[in-house]
Amino acid sequence: MRCLDRDRTSKKALWAAIVLATCGIFFALMDKYGSFGYNAIDLGIYGQVFFNTAGGQLFEFTVHPHLYLGDHFELFILALVPFFAAVKSPLTLLFLQTAAVTLTAWPLYLIVRRWLPAGLSLAAAVSFLLCPFVLNMLFFEFHILTFAVPLLVFAFLFYTEKRFIPFTAFLLLSLLVREDVALVVVMFGVLALIDRRPMRWALVPIAAGILWFAAALQLTGYFNVSGSNKFLSFYSWLGETPGEIVKNFFLKPHLVLKQVISFNNILLAVGLLMPLIFLPILKLRYLIPVALTAGQLFLTGVSSTVILQTHYAALIVPFLYIAAAAGLGSIRGGAYKKRKLTSFFTKQQPIGYIILGAAILYSFVTFSPLIGSARALVHNGAAGEYRALCREFIDHIDGADRVVSSFSFLPHLSQRPELYSLHYAFLGKKQFSDEPYAIPDTADTLLIDFSDFIVYNIQSETITSYSEQYPTGSERIVRLIEERGFGIVKIIDDIALYRRGIQPAVTLYESVEQLPVNVRRTSNNASSPLSLVGMEPIEQDGSTTPYGLLPIALYWQVHGILTDDYQIELAIRDGSGNNVYEKLYQLGYGLYPTSSWENGSTVKTNHWFLIPREYSASSYHVSIQIVRIHGTMQLNGIRSAAISITERDEVGKPYELSY
Repeated sequence: MRCLDRDRTSKKALWAAIVLATCGIFFALMDKYGSFGYNAIDLGIYGQVFFNTAGGQLFEFTVHPHLYLGDHFELFILALVPFFAAVKSPLTLLFLQTAAVTLTAWPLYLIVRRWLPAGLSLAAAVSFLLCPFVLNMLFFEFHILTFAVPLLVFAFLFYTEKRFIPFTAFLLLSLLVREDVALVVVMFGVLALIDRRPMRWALVPIAAGILWFAAALQLTGYFNVSGSNKFLSFYSWLGETPGEIVKNFFLKPHLVLKQVISFNNILLAVGLLMPLIFLPILKLRYLIPVALTAGQLFLTGVSSTVILQTHYAALIVPFLYIAAAAGLGSIRGGAYKKRKLTSFFTKQQPIGYIILGAAILYSFVTFSPLIGSARALVHNGAAGEYRALCREFIDHIDGADRVVSSFSFLPHLSQRPELYSLHYAFLGKKQFSDEPYAIPDTADTLLIDFSDFIVYNIQSETITSYSEQYPTGSERIVRLIEERGFGIVKIIDDIALYRRGIQPAVTLYESVEQLPVNVRRTSNNASSPLSLVGMEPIEQDGSTTPYGLLPIALYWQVHGILTDDYQIELAIRDGSGNNVYEKLYQLGYGLYPTSSWENGSTVKTNHWFLIPREYSASSYHVSIQIVRIHGTMQLNGIRSAAISITERDEVGKPYELSY
């Protein structure tokens, strides 16, 4: 009776933890959404797919110009559309994803309860809710793949209970989530063979998985205008076509082995296992369902850091917890008492639990996005002001507008039939394709965050497709603006709103013959290839703004042939000379990169720098510095895409802005 009471108490505590985790995580995701932190394009894509599907245009979207089924075969979208239709917002998708993943703790508890007492089972389920890889998949972006997590764990629960019909039902339902879930379904059949279950337990999953996977790949290629699954490019090192990839997988095992045992994959395996102090190794049998999925990740060559910080490992993580719990249960039962490493846990279980708890806590602190989210909430200041600025620009766009948008605005603009990504327009190519990406004549609005051009610059150094297309990318955007008759109707800092058929009220860049007489001149540093030679205030139109702005025209002199695209770094210093605020801007807004400036020319760029009000007092000093940065793209503390500067070259001296 006492054991039964403990189980009931644990179940109540678990449901309380699930509800608390769902609410807490969703609150943090709302803050990330409100701060325009979803800048990796996926939430914007899904937002438009759901909007059009809810309106009867099944799977249609324009960010990639084909049906979404040409990206991934995700029929499960249809099951979620009724929920989305009730509240048409990307936040609805984030809530559904959060609830689905946190709900997984319930079947996980029921599974591990077979091996562990109620208290430890509760701890295992709660630690899953706190798992950094679980939180990372929720924070990164929205993906339908995460909905397979509870379905597959429920399937495993019914497998352990030997209930064939619900087991089969959940496996078949999981196939609707995404084409590669079929790999897990097939391996459930392999597990049944190893466990010597009746043949139906093996034949149904294997046959269903293989047939669905083959059919899904064919249909994805059909709906994709390129005629094949574009994500096969991850395996292009094995061949150009699906047939070549399969053939070379078997004919060139040395290449496969070299890829699988790469240092990157070793780091990935260690990273996944370390938070559970490698306990899953004791019960590899329970990792069989995700063996092909793990192999799939190992073959892609995707960075281990990216996999651990995004949704890529979504299907693997719950089975790691199942295997770890089974291993811990075996240790408690004395199954490994003759082994040196595990006998310690058998004899000193309290210390073992402390080590396990410390590993889980350490992984949470070091890998969890909740820490970064908490920092973002505490240090809101200037970020809150920039958030309000972005929101103001979004509010100027109607639902009927046909928009070309920068990364971070895509989710907020996704509730419309026509939406296009600026970065594809910049590249001029579709994703993983050589086919042209064309903005149709119907597009009537551009919303540009010019900081995207710094991202393009960084990516041109690390991504082959960007390096090939980058030199002509700015020309494509300028041509789009000029040939379609777009004019700026609003610009603050590095955000500009363009409308088609509008005479521009402002200009961003112009070449001048000589400096006007009223320009405040600066020292001409001719030893640098580029220097600031003058500045003057820009007259305002008399309208008020809640933001602290520094409207200023800057005059530049080119002293040689410029081969690089430079940035300017605006810095604000306090009375003690300490930098309290810094921000990078692409010089020439990225539309007119410095590599296109002619030797000996004088160039004028107009700016409306946002100066956070907390730093607008006279005791603060503003300066700019010409720099050339090098770096990489990474995910920051809240799993938004961010620039990581690896090298920063200063050109000339900093210039004080006194206006």
